[in-house]
Amino acid sequence: MRRVFSSSSSLSILFLCGFLCANCFSESTAHADYLTVYGSPTYNSTTGTGYLNADVAFDPGTPVHSGVAVGYAGSYVNGIFQRGAAIRWTSTTTEILGALGSLRSANAIAINATGTAVGSGSKHNSSTDLGSRAIRWLPSSTTAIELGHLGTDINGKTYSSAYAVNLAGTAVGVASKNGVDSYLADRAVRWEASGTAATELVGLADDITIARDINNAGTAVGNARKLTLGYRAVRWDASSTVATELDTLGTSSLGVGHAMAVGISDAGIIVGNSSKYVGGAQVGGRAVRWGPSGTAATELGVLSTNSSGIGSAAAANMNNSGAAVGRSAKYAGNTYMGVRAVRWDANSTTATELWYPGTDDGDADSAAYYISDNGIAVGYYEKFVGGVDQGDFAMLWGQNAIGIDLNSLIDPASGWTLKSAWGISDTWVVGKGTFDPDGNGPLLPYERAFLLDVTTVVPEPTTIGLLGVGLISLLGVALRRRTLRGSPSRLFDQS
Repeated sequence: MRRVFSSSSSLSILFLCGFLCANCFSESTAHADYLTVYGSPTYNSTTGTGYLNADVAFDPGTPVHSGVAVGYAGSYVNGIFQRGAAIRWTSTTTEILGALGSLRSANAIAINATGTAVGSGSKHNSSTDLGSRAIRWLPSSTTAIELGHLGTDINGKTYSSAYAVNLAGTAVGVASKNGVDSYLADRAVRWEASGTAATELVGLADDITIARDINNAGTAVGNARKLTLGYRAVRWDASSTVATELDTLGTSSLGVGHAMAVGISDAGIIVGNSSKYVGGAQVGGRAVRWGPSGTAATELGVLSTNSSGIGSAAAANMNNSGAAVGRSAKYAGNTYMGVRAVRWDANSTTATELWYPGTDDGDADSAAYYISDNGIAVGYYEKFVGGVDQGDFAMLWGQNAIGIDLNSLIDPASGWTLKSAWGISDTWVVGKGTFDPDGNGPLLPYERAFLLDVTTVVPEPTTIGLLGVGLISLLGVALRRRTLRGSPSRLFDQS
């Protein structure tokens, strides 16, 4: 369970480092009613060999594009941990991406639509630890290309990581900056697609900065420390290395305020989070939107606040249409009811609560982590059966906020339990789950990343808006019965 909000009056900004049918047809599955789950590299508990604890990035990078997913898994041989391995997989292949040396760790964080992936990996010179370096992997290659940094210490050690990559292959991230004999600060950097050199992106006070996302026009966003006044969301235009400070939702009486940008659309619309102050007093964190020009922060709504006006919401991701998703705390009077997945439409500041199947005395958690350009959101929800918490399960929501447990779309005998969905690109969903290779057999279940093609269950964008409340009952049946017989199109029939 991920409780990122509390009912305390000391709520601060939340830095989140986002149809539907239950009878889905896939010709490649053994049972025509189920979707196939494509997993990351496997592990054998009998031999202790393979890949455990797979993970995929959900912020700030894009972990899936056009049916290709990237992430990380622990490599084991005979039960002994070898290294963290960068992984890439599709519906037909699983690959271990190269690192900066034999048995060195690497982590793939983001991938663009052409298949270029970025991340980071450890580097050594013989037995000397040289820190970690940003990495690029080209399409159809597993070779790690080391990206430049901003200097090393006297021992040759430094740190850098790429967090996002645009269609052209330009990446952004962070790198440690070192002087002659000392570490100075972490700085935002940009790596052009045509080379490997790191270009420093200047902050607000020549201090700590980080770049979290970049759009296809080359504009990057992130945050920068403003000396003693907190952190600010910033934007770096494609033709500049100088940060433009974006507004916060107020500051304390001392001028302290915090904000960060987490995503930018191709049109230049920015989404992120800010602490909110009223009369110098903090009243929680809020999701915010900044326009493509100017610096004004537009507050995005919360589901509710307590009687003191305390409330919190955080945005995790935004699509190219300007719709954002995340989570918001919910209150019934002064009673804290947990956090709920929400969506903010492009032309609205109202938080729309995304549907979930039930609560425990009204308290439940859910979150939306990613939203596709056609308005499909993915995340997780906390499931209750008879008032008993069953844990978190992967969820997918349509434009009308109706959702479905992704586990209801797969064969219950597949060995998979899909726990959380981190990303969606066109019709491919990526996330984390547990996988049991042999049911009641001797092999143990383990954490594994999944890739799911939901083409047959996601309607065309013009169709999504036709979904009505009548679908709720159908989805309720799907969640209870795991599958619903009949044509997928019936779920969109309003007759």
